[in-house]
Amino acid sequence: MFDLKYTYTKREWIRAIRRYLFLSKMISVPMVLTILFLHVVMIDLVILNKFVWLAIIVGSISFFVTVVYVYLYFIQPGYSYKKSGLEQKEIHFVFSEDKILNEHILGSSKVLWEYYHSYLESPGSFFLEVAKNQYNIIPKRVLGTKEQVNAFRVLVKKHLMESSELEREKRMKQKDKDI
Repeated sequence: MFDLKYTYTKREWIRAIRRYLFLSKMISVPMVLTILFLHVVMIDLVILNKFVWLAIIVGSISFFVTVVYVYLYFIQPGYSYKKSGLEQKEIHFVFSEDKILNEHILGSSKVLWEYYHSYLESPGSFFLEVAKNQYNIIPKRVLGTKEQVNAFRVLVKKHLMESSELEREKRMKQKDKDI
């Protein structure tokens, strides 16, 4: 059983949200490189004064995607911290073999492990996913020692699939349906 009480720091919250964006593949390195490539192509087309209409289209697409990514990565994490009222609010989770107790700003809840469908792990946090982009962040620092982090990982793995495993299983089921 793990009885965890903690508060998030703004920096910790923002870092965790940004890591989740990459872990969940909302933002990926190939996507960022593609956007950079689109910017280079647009600049090249403008400099050469060729295909101006194409430069406008490519520039518009790359500008729009860049604005979305800037919002997701730089603006939204800080905004969500302020909006959620997490500043100096204590969060309390009790993880046991059969259920999870959670005391939070709005009250308390008791859920079974089945409420969560998967988990992700970063160097500093565990993300227990309820649905895509809906998750609870458990900072590893509140677990204390490496042994406790490992024991928590074992408990989570016992009840939940890692998000990548879940995606793989969904693809396999889809292939079976297609056949």
